[in-house]
Amino acid sequence: MGIATISTSPSCLVAALEHAYGHFERNNDRQGCAQAASAIVETYYFEQGDYGGLIPWTESLEQLLEEGIAFSSPEAELRCYAMLMTALMFVRPGRPFLALCAEHVYGLTDRPSISMSG
Repeated sequence: MGIATISTSPSCLVAALEHAYGHFERNNDRQGCAQAASAIVETYYFEQGDYGGLIPWTESLEQLLEEGIAFSSPEAELRCYAMLMTALMFVRPGRPFLALCAEHVYGLTDRPSISMSG
């Protein structure tokens, strides 16, 4: 299962992504944690249902990004910040980190080197 199936069966992926998050956390892989958390956030976005489940994942992802991560690519960084920005708009619109996410996403998309496709 991967990111491509999120839009067709998002609820089926949550358990697998939570398992992946736990694996990354046990191995102190902060980028892996951030990417798994952002994928979980994306599943809630596509389900368009109860966004209450987003709260622990937004908190986790926000903490990871605040502490800083050396991302392997600007695209991976963009995905994590964009998903957190989306989640915060739904469940924590008053969080100061929302504005920081928006600025960061804008800065990343303004780079000529970043790939905005697929």
